[in-house]
Amino acid sequence: VFDDRDLDSLKLLAHRITEQSKAIAILASREADAVRLVFARSEGLNLDMNSMVKFASELLGGRGGGRPDFAQGGGSNISEIENALIGVREKIKAAL
Repeated sequence: VFDDRDLDSLKLLAHRITEQSKAIAILASREADAVRLVFARSEGLNLDMNSMVKFASELLGGRGGGRPDFAQGGGSNISEIENALIGVREKIKAAL
């Protein structure tokens, strides 16, 4: 979780992380009025980042979407960022 990091820099970081084999990027930026999310995974991993970001975004009172390998979203319920990321971590553990 970063403070006030723009969406483009989160996407660039996610792409760099997932260039590595078997890597998962679960990135968030906390802003004054919202949380931005970028979730990505390396090729060959059987995780649906689209469903993960939708789950987290709903907990944040927002929306999200994308592809199975790369998705983005967010919401305005900043106080729920910890719970959203814990929930995503549990879903990833269960899927692996």
